[in-house]
Amino acid sequence: MGLGTVELVMEIEDAFGIKISDERATEVSTVGDLARLVESCILEQRGPRAPTTGVLTHIRWLISIEFGISMSKVLPESRLQEDLRLN
Repeated sequence: MGLGTVELVMEIEDAFGIKISDERATEVSTVGDLARLVESCILEQRGPRAPTTGVLTHIRWLISIEFGISMSKVLPESRLQEDLRLN
């Protein structure tokens, strides 16, 4: 996991009020993987009724703002390090 990805995970933890373990974060390779991980963490940490609607959109927006990447290039299948170059 590159520095950019670590920074992104920290931003996401703050934005969603969750904690993501380093072990789980290293399993993430795409934007979609990250969204599914965040949804899972929200449900685990806040309970099964916690809202997860809009997680993917919020993550795409965060990546766009934090790294100056057009949202049109931040797709669920976009690989964080290869496609978006978050090294």
